[in-house]
Amino acid sequence: MIPGAANESAGALKNSDFDPPGLIYAASARQADLLYLTSLFTEDPFLWLSPESGLEYVLISELETSRARGAVPAHVEVLSFPEARRKWGISDSQATIADYILAISRFFGIDQWQTPSDFPLKTALELQKKNLSLQAVDSPFCQARKCKSEKEIEQIKLGVRLAEHGFYVAEDILKESSVDAHKNLVWRDERLTSERLRGEINAEIIRCGGAASRTIAACGTQSAAPHECGSGPIIAEQPLVIDIFPRLIDSGYHGDFSRTLVKGRVEDVIQDAYTAVQAAKERGIQAVKSGKSGREAHQAAADTLAEHGFRTGRENGAPCGFFHGLGHGVGLEVHEKPSLSPNSQDILTPGNVITVEPGLYYPSWGGVRLEDVVVVTDEGCDNLTVAPCVLEVD
Repeated sequence: MIPGAANESAGALKNSDFDPPGLIYAASARQADLLYLTSLFTEDPFLWLSPESGLEYVLISELETSRARGAVPAHVEVLSFPEARRKWGISDSQATIADYILAISRFFGIDQWQTPSDFPLKTALELQKKNLSLQAVDSPFCQARKCKSEKEIEQIKLGVRLAEHGFYVAEDILKESSVDAHKNLVWRDERLTSERLRGEINAEIIRCGGAASRTIAACGTQSAAPHECGSGPIIAEQPLVIDIFPRLIDSGYHGDFSRTLVKGRVEDVIQDAYTAVQAAKERGIQAVKSGKSGREAHQAAADTLAEHGFRTGRENGAPCGFFHGLGHGVGLEVHEKPSLSPNSQDILTPGNVITVEPGLYYPSWGGVRLEDVVVVTDEGCDNLTVAPCVLEVD
């Protein structure tokens, strides 16, 4: 276990900035705003409401009531559904979620609620039939999520450490691997595949207190597709893009991390691309400053890659070069605001936690991506990533 990886819950890390009336109905394991507001991890949906300033309720199954009361912030009142029926005069024991919302709306004199844009459509239609309107709020529902507290930053830092631990396992496996006559890597007497390497990475993250899914270990031309997870044998002298974005089991915060490795001799085109991407990452980090836009940071990295002679366009009908944004926010979601992209209007603010991850991708030979996670400060940014950038593995 990484020290500190299990010592904080999400809700203890922030102060809510929500302006009521608002409601969310979702499973908090998959709805970051609900987890942010309640600190309660659930796989089943429950109802959160804030009808007035300073007043918040959680309505939840009796199975979860005790656990919920121990998790939510002190100002949030937790009610089982039977308790809620008694409190707001709901007679039907088979009442739907819409029935509960309608009863509470009548009690507080509310005719419109703010909701996240992913509010369940069936419930929304039921409420609209009863002349109760919903106003969808663009993500994030809780705007305070964009700027992290010190405790939130510590959790994301732990997430980055989880990713680095997984990467070090992968790096060691490549070092221990031999190369057969067909340039396939062999580890512990079996061919090393993307699937096998990914399993070892994910297992290490589980051992350290996290969860990982869709980990990328894409080799050769597969690495030219930025979100390709990778499959089949890992080949010597070809680029291997490793991208790990684990989630801390207890708090729900993520880390994010990418590196590119080559086992054996590095071809000139891969070395040149790696040098360019490394320079773009450093220049992108230098461009991250409070008051600057996400677009400006992206452009600084893109200009660096162009100066190194790498064009962005199409190759044999497929996109090539640097065709994604420089980065994104990281927190309770692995991709959240602010955005660093060509069209981003987001202005960077102290407390933003963002990735800086330039890449180059060409279908003819593969891709290179390097990614760090940084925290925006008044003076520039602090880098949470400590793993070095090393291309060649002996």
